[in-house]
Amino acid sequence: MDDPTPSQALHADHALHTLAHRAGIASQYAGFWGADVTVPDATLRAALQAIGIAAQSDADVLQSLQTDAVHTASAVLPPVLVLNQGQIGRVTVLAQAPAQWALQDESGASQQGICVPEGEAAHITLPTDLPPGYYRLRLTLGTQVCADDCTVIVTPAQCWVPAPLKNGHRWWGPCVQLYAVRSARNWGMGDLGDLRELVGTMAGLGASFVGLNPLHALFAQQPEVASPYSPSSRDALNALYIDVQSLVDSSDHSALRLHVDSAAFQQRLAALRATDMVDYAGVAAVKTEVLEVLWQHFRSTHLAQDTDAAQVFQTFVQTQGAALRQHALFEALQAHFFAADPTVWGWPAWPAAYRDIHGAAVVQFAKQHAERVDYFLWLQWLADQQLAAAQAHARALGMGLGLYRDLAVGVNEGGSDTWAQPQMYALGMYVGAPPDPLSAMGQNWGLPPLNPARLVAGRYQPFIDTLRANMRHAGALRLDHVMGLMRLFWLPQQGAGTYASYPLDALLGILALESTRHQCLVVGEDLGNVAPAMREAMQARALLSYRPLFFERAADGSFRPPADWQPQALAVVSTHDLPTLRGFWRGEDLAVQADLQLFPDAASHTQQVQQRAQDRTLLQEALAWEGLAESGDEPADTTPEWVNAVYRFIARTPCWLVGVQLEDVTQQRLQVNVPGTTEDMFPNWRRKIAVPVHDLAADTRMLSLAAAVQAARNAPSHARLKILFATPECAPWVKTGGLGDVSAALPQALGALGHDVRVLMPAYRGLAARAPLPPVRRVIDIPAVGRWPAARLLCAAPHNGVALLLLDCPALFDRPGGPYVDASGHDHTDNAYRFAFLSHVAAWLGSPDSPWPGWQADVVHGNDWPCGLAPLYLAQSAHPPSARAASVLTIHNLAFQGVFPMDVADHIAVSPAWRTVRGAEYWGQLSMLKAGLQTADAITTVSPTYAQEIQQSALGFGLDGVLRDKASRLHGILNGIDTTVWNPQHDPLIPHGFSAQALQGKALNKQALQQRSGLAPRPDALLLGLVGRLTWQKGIDLVVALLPWLLEQGCQLVVLGQGEPALQDALLDAATRRPDAVAVFVDFNEALAHSIEAGADVFLMPSRFEPCGLNQMYSQAYGTLPVVHATGGLADSVENVKLGAEGVTGTGFVMPEPTVSALQHALQRALALYQAPSDWICVQRNGMSQDFGWAASAREYEGVYRSLLTEAKATRDASDQL
Repeated sequence: MDDPTPSQALHADHALHTLAHRAGIASQYAGFWGADVTVPDATLRAALQAIGIAAQSDADVLQSLQTDAVHTASAVLPPVLVLNQGQIGRVTVLAQAPAQWALQDESGASQQGICVPEGEAAHITLPTDLPPGYYRLRLTLGTQVCADDCTVIVTPAQCWVPAPLKNGHRWWGPCVQLYAVRSARNWGMGDLGDLRELVGTMAGLGASFVGLNPLHALFAQQPEVASPYSPSSRDALNALYIDVQSLVDSSDHSALRLHVDSAAFQQRLAALRATDMVDYAGVAAVKTEVLEVLWQHFRSTHLAQDTDAAQVFQTFVQTQGAALRQHALFEALQAHFFAADPTVWGWPAWPAAYRDIHGAAVVQFAKQHAERVDYFLWLQWLADQQLAAAQAHARALGMGLGLYRDLAVGVNEGGSDTWAQPQMYALGMYVGAPPDPLSAMGQNWGLPPLNPARLVAGRYQPFIDTLRANMRHAGALRLDHVMGLMRLFWLPQQGAGTYASYPLDALLGILALESTRHQCLVVGEDLGNVAPAMREAMQARALLSYRPLFFERAADGSFRPPADWQPQALAVVSTHDLPTLRGFWRGEDLAVQADLQLFPDAASHTQQVQQRAQDRTLLQEALAWEGLAESGDEPADTTPEWVNAVYRFIARTPCWLVGVQLEDVTQQRLQVNVPGTTEDMFPNWRRKIAVPVHDLAADTRMLSLAAAVQAARNAPSHARLKILFATPECAPWVKTGGLGDVSAALPQALGALGHDVRVLMPAYRGLAARAPLPPVRRVIDIPAVGRWPAARLLCAAPHNGVALLLLDCPALFDRPGGPYVDASGHDHTDNAYRFAFLSHVAAWLGSPDSPWPGWQADVVHGNDWPCGLAPLYLAQSAHPPSARAASVLTIHNLAFQGVFPMDVADHIAVSPAWRTVRGAEYWGQLSMLKAGLQTADAITTVSPTYAQEIQQSALGFGLDGVLRDKASRLHGILNGIDTTVWNPQHDPLIPHGFSAQALQGKALNKQALQQRSGLAPRPDALLLGLVGRLTWQKGIDLVVALLPWLLEQGCQLVVLGQGEPALQDALLDAATRRPDAVAVFVDFNEALAHSIEAGADVFLMPSRFEPCGLNQMYSQAYGTLPVVHATGGLADSVENVKLGAEGVTGTGFVMPEPTVSALQHALQRALALYQAPSDWICVQRNGMSQDFGWAASAREYEGVYRSLLTEAKATRDASDQL
């Protein structure tokens, strides 16, 4: 609508509409069915009054028009400016004096410029190369710093989307109302402990996420008011979800444990568990009773003694800031007034003196009732910890997203959010929806809307805070009623409603920024009357649309075929506000609405019943077209098989995500919530799921539906590669060095990109004793062929796209010793034959005659010399290149080449053509590694620098000429680390978790390491750690030579490893002479390795050469500063510390050469920096902020694979043309 002209605006007939237009309030809108709706003047006046603009009378309106024009021109700078990355930012400055501007980023760095005069004002043109983030723009007028400042928010183009979804993978997961989950251990409603168990069950079934109802804080004193979409606060959590049983189990309060275990208390719990509806009041009573006791115990045992737990709690409170404390203060006040008068429903019913959060009465209450405020803070901490643990568990199990949370569109008018910031809300107006097919009479949700003008004036901070609170422990977030980012339907207390506009581009930009920072996928619930511009913006910004099957219709009313659904979407059958699948089929929802008199008249009810009969026929026909059901054979009631067919239908869509409602799995008839009703009309938000969570994993309905959906969700064949990863070792079963870790982590990362990855490894003796093996799902017999023995492939069930294949040949692999050496430490005499057989089977699985029926690898990826013959066997096979797998060979350490006498060639089927210098021949012998380098389609190695070094004679080990010749096929790809295993915040092998934001645990780990190692408990000592092989190559002789000097400097050293006897003995001798300062453990212990990384201040890694190295990455992740030689992956992954005018940069200390003097100089720098704690912490945080995960490396490997397959396709096409 165009702004009325000034002459019109001054006329009373147009003034109201002009004022409403300027405030973003619509005086007319298009209804759901297309008809224009004129908004009553009373509604416009009420809306304007609610956002602080006087409009009660015509005189008020005219006055507001004038004052509004003056007000908008009063500030020197606007409060906030939101820009897209790369966009030219132009800021108008309402000042004529000469002015300079300064733009400061979040780290404190700033850049300056001069304001350009422009008439009576001036303007600032901001740099266009600003990275996404938050900035502060300040002005200096002459010599005076301007009081006004402007928040500049630079936003990325799109929200975060996981790489696998971009690359064609399609995920699924269950959607559940958490309170509805049954279990034998909860206290009458589903809790965060049940969530953790549900995550484990669903991960095992192949799910990538678990969808949840909003977990927002409700009203603790009125637990029966249970709608999660009318919360007290969207930024705090509902404490009723705390898993109290786990707190009791881990508590040392013996009297409380006896009380909870008593027959009387257990009877109360059993009664609460037995109900089909959640008894919120009963649940709240038992939980509060026990939580109060646990709180007092926590105060006396932890807070009073400042224990580790107390410090973690205090850190949480400090980190969450004033907003969380205000919520806790609200909870204490509401409990106080409710105890005196149970009709006090929220802060509008409090005594007037307490309605102002900054008033003297509130300040005095906070002082007098500090213990109560702390109690509610403690509850939030418990809930946050348990929610974080559930998300960490999900990601550790390989879920692509983990928790998929839900953000309500607004808050209750009597809750803590509106009390803390009443100016941010249009109090007196309510959010709802005009009449639409979902509700013929429209809806009033009873939620006061955010005030758009105050939101801008507040620099969008409430919106930012809410996103952060809800994305913090989530891999995906659903925005309820996403149209609220563009416009909301406002209703006064009485009368018709209208739309109010919001700054869509700014809000979407901020959403994209926070989504990217939290790596949180965003789903927008875009049902009902959604403007086309909104859906276009969602598509452009990478928000997923929300697509229930019931609404996915073609123009003729038929159900849309799966292939025609929008890819960038979450597909579901129904929602909490719609019938369950069984309820839809039986018309249960229509019967309920009729009983509750929710239809305008009887004719409307009859029409809906007739339409539902037609819908059943249409749905059955849609299933029949997909071959999922028989046309016309409509079941009288739903069956598990029919439910599976419906979910197969939506799983076949290209939608990125598919949600499975557990109510459909369990054949629930009635829906979760009936819109337009209250709890006294219908039991909304109460009904429990019929099957306990611990029984879901064995429930045949769940198993069959999960299998059906998983099968349909597999990525399209053109996008999904079949990768065979052949390796002689794979952690945790076999590991002699970094190759074992790589073989565990890289396939998982490739699987996360959506590929079918199968890891082939020999079935050595004793694998299961080292770590549990996944269950074997299939056994494939490999017949004896020529010189090759008979064997079996033991195929484990795939997990996250990765399956373990064990090559079972007892004569070759079931023997004492390790993978390469016997029990006495000597090489197995038949190593050439053993690993040639491994290569033979790998190549066979990449051939058209693969022993696995129906499965041939697209890529065979071998590792190091034990798999070096796999590319040769593929190359010398009778199959043309276009018919066989592409081959990739990775060099992990060129020093190990698998060199054997040439006379083994006959026994391992190397044809004479490949026994030459252009093949496997190496100084008259046979080199398995050289054979692979000569024949592989691509060669990779474990870091870019090492790829260059091995082409030189110094580190080429005699193969530098071959590698220079193959340089166009050589790729240096830096290894990653498994961040689910090496994560200091959630590492179960270290005594104290910590993070870059909370480093207190680092010092506690140092103390624990000193104690475990028998070192003197000296917090001031620079504690050095060393983990690895004790060899010349690792530079251990440099450490031994420098050790006397290190001890003179007061340093301490902890060593874990074994190797060359002379070096080993020298270190042990030092430990004997100075047990207070040197500790040496001559073995390998995974837990101790983690403890050293967590407890040491500095990690020593002065290797003479290091293809990649992982320990330097582990160290940085754990805030331990590495000292490294600039070689191989060490050079690629450690940035040398530098002190400059802008502060300290870098992540460790880099030696230019592997000498004693260079090591001494690096450690002198470390000792000096250690005396500057703030700089030391800065470098720690620099290292901890590095992303050494496998995702980026996996994408590089994927690029190599695809380029080879593209090349093969081009060759095949050219051959076909000939």
